[in-house]
Amino acid sequence: MKIALMIMVFLWPYDQINISNDQTSKRDHSPANGEKYIGSFKNGLRNGHGTWIHPTGDKYVGKFKDGIKRGTGTFTFANGEKYIGSFKRDEIHGFGTYYHKNGEKYTGEFKNNKRHGQGYITIHKVIVKSGEWYNGSLIETMPIDDVKAYLNGQDRQYPKEEFPPELAIDISFREPSGDRFLETGEKGVITLSIANKGGGSAFGLEVFIDHKNSIKGINIDDCEKVQELEPDSIVTITTHISALEDLLLSGTIQFEVNITEYNGYDLYPPGMFFIRTKALSHPELVIMDLKINDLKNNNGLIEPAEIIEAKAIIKNKGQRSAKNVSVSVLYGENIFNTGKSSFSLGDIHHNEIKDVIFSFFAMINADRELPIMLEIKENSGKYDQLIPAGLALNKLINNPD
Repeated sequence: MKIALMIMVFLWPYDQINISNDQTSKRDHSPANGEKYIGSFKNGLRNGHGTWIHPTGDKYVGKFKDGIKRGTGTFTFANGEKYIGSFKRDEIHGFGTYYHKNGEKYTGEFKNNKRHGQGYITIHKVIVKSGEWYNGSLIETMPIDDVKAYLNGQDRQYPKEEFPPELAIDISFREPSGDRFLETGEKGVITLSIANKGGGSAFGLEVFIDHKNSIKGINIDDCEKVQELEPDSIVTITTHISALEDLLLSGTIQFEVNITEYNGYDLYPPGMFFIRTKALSHPELVIMDLKINDLKNNNGLIEPAEIIEAKAIIKNKGQRSAKNVSVSVLYGENIFNTGKSSFSLGDIHHNEIKDVIFSFFAMINADRELPIMLEIKENSGKYDQLIPAGLALNKLINNPD
């Protein structure tokens, strides 16, 4: 019986032994696309330590988890540049050092392959920049001693529990209008309730929210890091999602929530949720009509030295609301104001109309095309306008209804 069993094992295909369930192995693997991997596998995926080489010459030596770069490693680029440090979700993320081929070296924090957080740059061992980076750009210069002290404090070593944690997540979303659509210019709130259903604590939790559709104009704020989540406990994290002005398409966006844990007990499977977006055209404030009431003889003409009451009818033709709208009436030479010249109209919604009533008189030597302008402003300042009133001496204007 034993002999028969040994024969069966030796006849089993080698590759199938390596990828069987719960089997950890180490082998040389070269996919059809020309990549080469030498290292550990688990359940058919790169897992543990290994070396990955791309046909272009890029090379990574370090940790893998579930088929992706996860942990510490060294990535050497084909152009000679090099990164040594932390990886998450197959990207440069966390603390590390990037060596540029021009001699520049950046040491500090990264997020999604970009400098993000605190760090400093040296060239030939001379510190040339230090401070806070955001999405690849330096946004605040800081003393180098403060930056180094911060980075040293971030290098936390968490314990590994005897029993593993088990993460679960519940996701909810709300937006301000209550119509279940995130519209252009709106900011909604994503609430994540993260539970630990395992027997040990989870440490150093980081949350990543990615949208899978190629819809531009969506921005999600960073989520706070959770240092520890004990067994049978829940932590709630909120973050904001904004539909920016360059949101061009309406549709349903699928989001994936990944949570990484310091010791590798990441959330699996990732959380999923959907948000419907509605792209709205920007506010468009126009003067739909301008009527006058010539108080002297009611003949519909603007005559010299005659006090005129004018009503400008302003409409928002855009789909988005114009916020905090104000109008100022500006007069040129030989035109004199006889009433209010500044007006606060508040918000003007889609297709809403509001009136501005002002009064003036023109001298006989005023230009026939009267130099009267309406300056229209709204909260963002992006859609401000300076519009001629279109009034002229001795020109017939419709009377008000």
